[in-house]
Amino acid sequence: VRVKSTKGVLLKNIVNTALSAIVFFLIGFGFAFGEDLNNPLQQFIGSEFFALHRYNNLAFWFFEWTFVACVVAIITSSITERTRLVFHFLTCFLITGWVYPVAAHWVWGGGWLTEIGTNGYLDFSGGACVHIIAGLTGLVGAISVGPRKGRFDEKGKPKNMPGFSTTLLVLGVMILWFGWFGFTAGSTSGLIGQVEIAGLSCVNTVLAGCSGCIFGLFCDFILFKKWDVSYAVNGLVAGLASISSGCAVVDPWAAVIIGFIGAAIYRLFSATVLFLRIDDPVDAAAVHAGAGAWGCMAVGLFATKRNISIAYAPTNTYGLFLGGGFEQLLIQLIGVSVISGWTIFWSVILFVPARLLGLLRIPQEEEEKSNPSKSGSDTWARVEVMDNGRLDEFQFKLN
Repeated sequence: VRVKSTKGVLLKNIVNTALSAIVFFLIGFGFAFGEDLNNPLQQFIGSEFFALHRYNNLAFWFFEWTFVACVVAIITSSITERTRLVFHFLTCFLITGWVYPVAAHWVWGGGWLTEIGTNGYLDFSGGACVHIIAGLTGLVGAISVGPRKGRFDEKGKPKNMPGFSTTLLVLGVMILWFGWFGFTAGSTSGLIGQVEIAGLSCVNTVLAGCSGCIFGLFCDFILFKKWDVSYAVNGLVAGLASISSGCAVVDPWAAVIIGFIGAAIYRLFSATVLFLRIDDPVDAAAVHAGAGAWGCMAVGLFATKRNISIAYAPTNTYGLFLGGGFEQLLIQLIGVSVISGWTIFWSVILFVPARLLGLLRIPQEEEEKSNPSKSGSDTWARVEVMDNGRLDEFQFKLN
């Protein structure tokens, strides 16, 4: 984001994190992981453990909350710099309390997606529940709120709007990458008896992220004859999103391919979004929805019989490319399609009426002036610095 929006974005991030914890504590976790056998809708939605009543595995609650907090952070990055602050909070409430928990119940809470076919739908670490939900919600939001002022010229050609700190960009991605091992290996829910699958998840996370990073960097150089760190780090995150579903069920050589293709899909998705004049400031939809959906489908192509048997249960149904037939691929397609449709349906309900009523976007004068958060006014000094041979304009607060 740009300097003038920094204070609002920081406020949005910290409050969304706090709000997601409270909402997930009160209702979200119960919808996702409630196990009431007397509930006739148990295949669709959980119905107990609200506010953690009669639930003792608090470590599991904490782990699952980190997933939903990431979903909210990804979504709001797609609509940042021009959306009313209160609407960020409303989005957080709906996603944390309803959209994510229901989908998580289908996949991880004993819902109907776990019952179809031999293995059920396989998503070890959130390729659909985290990345597709976050990316598609952010995409619908970005379409609804419209582009930032000045993002496209009169002919619809995108104009460069660089963030104010490449250093913070790379630092943030490195922290995210480190945390990703908690998502993938941590999805074993413990190391006792799970060391082999946790180790495989870590190795695959490394390899997919690295292959995505390399593709992002060299693709940009081949196409545009320049080295751009932003494409390298986005390629890395696309590789990580791609391996989330299959980190425990594919072999390391397949993780390299999955990450490589995930970064390619990110670049194609990103170019399409710009061609359609959709403004996604951090390419969240391309990185997470595009690469995440590919990663879910890759399970049906590359998952091995041995790895599925270790991570889930003994099976004779596995990846198509390894001789396991089409069944798992078709099940993955069903899961991706249903969760995508569920996400888009509720995203349209959330964003479209707000746009029609004029409640979604901040006033034009506020957007042009500075901080869209109304969180206080700062004075900024403007300077120009050279970054990678390009003259950029930055702003810094005057003390």
